[in-house]
Amino acid sequence: MDHLNIFRSNGFDWPFSLAEFENIVDFSGMLPREQESAVFLMRAWPDLGSNRDFEFLDLNPTLPRVLGNRLEDASPCPTNSPWRAAPPTQTGSARLMIRYVVDGEVKGRLAETVELMRCILWCDNMFKAYDADATVPRPSTIDPLDTYDLISNLAGNAWSGFQYAAIKISLVATAGTFMQDPTQSAHPQEVDENDSVAASDSSSTESDSDSD
Repeated sequence: MDHLNIFRSNGFDWPFSLAEFENIVDFSGMLPREQESAVFLMRAWPDLGSNRDFEFLDLNPTLPRVLGNRLEDASPCPTNSPWRAAPPTQTGSARLMIRYVVDGEVKGRLAETVELMRCILWCDNMFKAYDADATVPRPSTIDPLDTYDLISNLAGNAWSGFQYAAIKISLVATAGTFMQDPTQSAHPQEVDENDSVAASDSSSTESDSDSD
């Protein structure tokens, strides 16, 4: 019902045929719910943002959630586009959609598995099945969609494994090493007001003695 309300409240036909939109969306690997979301998101925001070559979003959440939970009452879609200039933080369950211009027309599809790995700085030549002689070097024996769930989980959990874990281990390993001496002032450059007054009085006394 969510999709029906969202489509109709924005002037789009429901139901509709996916075949009508195969020229702008490659539905390979998408679940039925994701296919419907992709069609809506491509139609509601047909153009890329200013000065953008690519745009991204996560198709895994429900369409109302992607749109900011604003459409449960079947109101028109928000003016702010959910499409982003950079990929969102990857998670194991993410379904990253990418779109770009081909021959003057915006086209969208799921990001391929090798692209998901590139997002975490895993280079193509790190795969065992690497074909350096290919026109576009890429793992030559890895189908980009057959292993989508596995690779997307690897890519999505890589942040936890290679970023968060490394930082957390570093913090634990150095805990207490860089603590400040509690006997020292937190702001050594600051002078206590009473010390300043005492120093001023001492200076005045010395000046009086010299003049005598």
